[in-house]
Amino acid sequence: MTTYHLKSKSDNGGDSYCLDNIELLSNIDFIKIFEEISTSAKIDIVTYSFYDDEFVKKLFRKKTNVRVLLSKVSKQSQHYADLIREIVPNSDVIKVEESHAKIVLAEPNFVYLGSQNIDQSDWFQTGVVIRDQEIYKYYLKIVNDLAKGKLPYNYSHKSSDYVLQNLNKISYTPFTPLYSSKTLHNVEVKFSKQLNWNQKFNGLRNRKIIITTYTLPNMDYIRTMLTKLFKQQNDVTIYANSIALPTLEKLRNEFPSLDFETRPNLHSKMILVEDNIVWISSQNFGTSTWFENTLNIKSNDAYCYFEAILKDFLRRQ
Repeated sequence: MTTYHLKSKSDNGGDSYCLDNIELLSNIDFIKIFEEISTSAKIDIVTYSFYDDEFVKKLFRKKTNVRVLLSKVSKQSQHYADLIREIVPNSDVIKVEESHAKIVLAEPNFVYLGSQNIDQSDWFQTGVVIRDQEIYKYYLKIVNDLAKGKLPYNYSHKSSDYVLQNLNKISYTPFTPLYSSKTLHNVEVKFSKQLNWNQKFNGLRNRKIIITTYTLPNMDYIRTMLTKLFKQQNDVTIYANSIALPTLEKLRNEFPSLDFETRPNLHSKMILVEDNIVWISSQNFGTSTWFENTLNIKSNDAYCYFEAILKDFLRRQ
């Protein structure tokens, strides 16, 4: 089976493909992955930030052809720009406007997309790896445009109420993630260039919907989405980071049917619609005026895999 473009399902919000392969991940060992990438291969990274100097040194050890796009907003961006240039003298490090995406590309066919920044995380994360030359080229164009300051779409002017990460306010017990993966073949996937969660919920009725998110940006927008979902008789549960608890309590007062739980080390941005729809994203559940990456997987196997690893995480925490 080979990957092919589903032309009839393309629109101005993204492109659909039938993928030959997609590897589902609950966490990813970037150090191990990078050790398998040729030292001379061209590597592109888009991440909000890095968080650990020793991790960065191991990640780029012996690499010679590296381009990294970091968010200007992160207070650590200049530090890691300098560090990467020191490790890889000919590297190209670019600080970009309003990017929250998490993408890794490596020649000739490696693509990582997910909620996990490029770090060795002990938080609950989700992502995918695709090994396909056509999808690599698809995302390489997007990254090239972003590096030039050209955005792939026009951003909404709605406020995103973006919450900057403040680790000093989050207390949690670190754990060693149980690395888990599952490879699927012949799967329909849509890569979104512009994400409107509310639009994605059109037509969903009497479904079990599970949402994982770090924060809940833009209360008005979330009210609109939940009003639609409950009007359509859906069963909605939100799992969020502990910093979102005040927002969730306000929402529960307005939507008594809303179930939610919080965890201090949850960072995944994912929506599961029983029993065959999965969204994996860098975008929190709400609005974003930043560049994000999102994909929609239509697969019962993908739904079951991600539901199982989420339940395992919740039991262990």
